[in-house]
Amino acid sequence: MMELFGVSAALLARFTSFGLLIGTLFGFFGMGGSFLVTPALLVMGYEPNVAAGADLLEIVFSGGMGSFLYAQSGAVDLSIVVPLLAGSALGARLGAAATSLVEEDIKVYFGIMLLLGAVAVAVRQFGGVLELPILDETSLAITLGAALLVSAAVSYSAVRELRREAGKRIVA
Repeated sequence: MMELFGVSAALLARFTSFGLLIGTLFGFFGMGGSFLVTPALLVMGYEPNVAAGADLLEIVFSGGMGSFLYAQSGAVDLSIVVPLLAGSALGARLGAAATSLVEEDIKVYFGIMLLLGAVAVAVRQFGGVLELPILDETSLAITLGAALLVSAAVSYSAVRELRREAGKRIVA
């Protein structure tokens, strides 16, 4: 049986097909498919850190290609990108450190974020259909609230775990 990097041809075909779907979504909507990749890898049985790591590496390349294509059409505003990049880099480091402490809970937190994100998207869509601009603001509030809620839960769990580990060292 043919293998590449220790992965069977059948699994390579599955991942390539899934990548094609994600790339197509990226092209249609101008956004990455990360909201699908990590959950799909979790459902396939991969550990959260492996799923997130694979997704992030994939984003480097697909995001780079998307950024290049958008930049060619003049749709990249560096006055927006630079502050986002600075905040995202710091946030990614803090988030990775915190989630490494709460691995057993991270699937729950991720699921909550996905569910609340889906609710926010639905509210925004209904706002467009019903021509109620207030629902756009409600959608934004749900999104920001979800991010704050999940960030607070992860932070609380991480601090609790650090205290538990510190208590073990003092007792030992």
